[in-house]
Amino acid sequence: MTDDLSKFTPGLNVGTFRLYRTPILCSYFDIYVIHVVLPPDAQITYINKNLRTSNKVIIGNGDANFTILDIKKIIKFNAIDIFKNPHYIGMACNNNNIDIVKYLKNNNINIRCNDTSLDPAFSSGNLNYLKWWLEESGLEFRYSERSIYLASYGRHIHILEWWKNSGLPLKYDETSIDTASAQGHIDVLEWWKKSGLELKYSHMSLYNASMKGHIHVLHWWANSRLNLEYNEDLLVDVCKKGLVKVQEWWINSRLPIKYL
Repeated sequence: MTDDLSKFTPGLNVGTFRLYRTPILCSYFDIYVIHVVLPPDAQITYINKNLRTSNKVIIGNGDANFTILDIKKIIKFNAIDIFKNPHYIGMACNNNNIDIVKYLKNNNINIRCNDTSLDPAFSSGNLNYLKWWLEESGLEFRYSERSIYLASYGRHIHILEWWKNSGLPLKYDETSIDTASAQGHIDVLEWWKKSGLELKYSHMSLYNASMKGHIHVLHWWANSRLNLEYNEDLLVDVCKKGLVKVQEWWINSRLPIKYL
């Protein structure tokens, strides 16, 4: 990959160009394949094993430039190694492109997945994609505790409800409730409380809610009848940050105040 190619023109470009070699595909943004040629007389400087610079590049145009989700072009230009990257599936589900997975499967192209491949669907609330993958694709449904964290962070209660009733092994940890508190998502906290699942959370729930000034979240916790997890760092840091309203809330809450 190189610097932003959108500012370059097809053909020869002269300047200083950084060339990166990376196996990582970003799952959350559109990526394009652009044909870049290093001329024989280009002056190439090797910075490290993954970075070099060149004073000249030739940028292709027309048919040779295409989105990374254009499977027909990828096959045409023999760029099929891209399918080996598990992040590719993440890009497809982030773009709600079930047809890509269908095409790969129907053409017996090996689909590489890992526990993060479906994370974009959890993060964006793409229920149709998750349901299709579980119920129709015939592919292994892989996910992790982070997937449920992303759904909680994104306030996707419909994803959480589907997941709970999906029959999948229920993988989750304290980060899901902790992040709901940090983001001020009362509705997500209510869902977890009423879900019937074991509630997992840490002192970071009240800590981050306090640090972000989420008085409404503190009220929710105080009225929840749940065990409140917090330590002496909380009030000390509230005072250091000058969060007067939060400090007043804690003093008026009649909760045991822990401090050094």
